Amino acid sequence: MGKNKFYAFLCMVVMAVSSAFVFSSCSDDDGGGRGDVVTVIQSDDGRLYDGTLYYDYVSETDRTVAVSGSAGDCVDLDVPGYISLNGTVYTVTSVGIGAFNGQDKLVKVDLPQTLALIDDYAFYGCSSLSSISLPSRVETIGSFAFGNCTSLAAVTLPDDLATIDYCAFYGCNSLTFVTLPSRLSYIGQQAFSTSGQLREIYSYITNPADGNYHANSFVDIENAILFVPKGTVDEYEQLSPWNKARLITEMSGR
Repeated sequence: MGKNKFYAFLCMVVMAVSSAFVFSSCSDDDGGGRGDVVTVIQSDDGRLYDGTLYYDYVSETDRTVAVSGSAGDCVDLDVPGYISLNGTVYTVTSVGIGAFNGQDKLVKVDLPQTLALIDDYAFYGCSSLSSISLPSRVETIGSFAFGNCTSLAAVTLPDDLATIDYCAFYGCNSLTFVTLPSRLSYIGQQAFSTSGQLREIYSYITNPADGNYHANSFVDIENAILFVPKGTVDEYEQLSPWNKARLITEMSGR
């Protein structure tokens, strides 16, 4: 089974199973929140559980874990930065594959500054999610990570972000503007597909020729104005996908 078919199947399974759960606040009863240490137990299958959220080991040696799901559908999601098992503290460094896939009642997400990865299909189909603050250390957004988040209206991507994988924001039909950080070096095919709603792109990439940006990474870029750093308009006009924008202009004061 190909990767895309596998994740599509995974999506259907997660949505079917999640319909059996009640909607809840997926946060620590004592406040939770970024950077706090939350106590967990380990189940017979090896998964870690804090009473609300599940975690899987990324590296036991490095003491890192991924948040991998919840016991029920979430409305308010608050992911801690650290968990503790029998006195050993582990850092939450990623949102795992399909972790909150299909949770269409999820409205608010609070993620810790310890995250480096939003993995494939992490928030796929979270159609009530209208905004999200991505932690500054996130370096990679996986394929379909925010696919079909149809209420997501605006995204400012973190400074350390280097990779946006294919279809990361596919079907985000409320997305009207996006800000691209200077360190972004890879954008995959159809990473942004918004049914023509994307109107403004603010790119802080100073050397677009040095990156790997798929020619079809912005499906609807012809409807958007592209704002770029001072002195880079000519370079952007020579390169795809940027030269497909409706207008390329310098950012004021940049």
